[in-house]
Amino acid sequence: TSGVGKFVFPATATIPVGETPTPVQVKLNTGNVPVSSLSFRLNYSSSALETINIVPDITLAGSADWAFPVKTITRSDGVVTIDFAAINSNIAGFTSSTDTILATINFKANSIPITNPVILSFDATKTSILSKASPPVEILQTPTSLSYTIVAAAPLPPTLSFGFKVQGVTTANITKTFTVTVKGTTTSDI
Repeated sequence: TSGVGKFVFPATATIPVGETPTPVQVKLNTGNVPVSSLSFRLNYSSSALETINIVPDITLAGSADWAFPVKTITRSDGVVTIDFAAINSNIAGFTSSTDTILATINFKANSIPITNPVILSFDATKTSILSKASPPVEILQTPTSLSYTIVAAAPLPPTLSFGFKVQGVTTANITKTFTVTVKGTTTSDI
């Protein structure tokens, strides 16, 4: 049964610099093998990419069968470590044959790094999917590194919102044409 379970991350992603976090979904596929527990550790070295949090999927988190004892993000000596672990307490375990949302990691890009893309690597000693078998069997396919490119934020087009009232119009649904002049630009009919 070895090698049928997998974590499904986007292998590549583009994350724009800015205040808004970019969500990255983590999915799980057990290859139809019942599992009892899973864990992963991701490491990367870049101060340009910040990991805001890791949030278990609401469907799994709302189930009495799942517990998520580890959801930590640490930074030490320039290395960011993302740790996640889940335990399924159902007597039959958890089974999936399709990619099931497990969690969302929210990243925020603070700047464009000197080394781009940022490479996120799995720690093989801390990354595992264990079957419900007795004794448990490792079923994880070997995960590959992730490559996330940080780009400049796209400039948003300027917008203008305004409202006005017209005196002397007392009947509804009357159509009037007005010309509005915005300093430095062309006119628009509304």
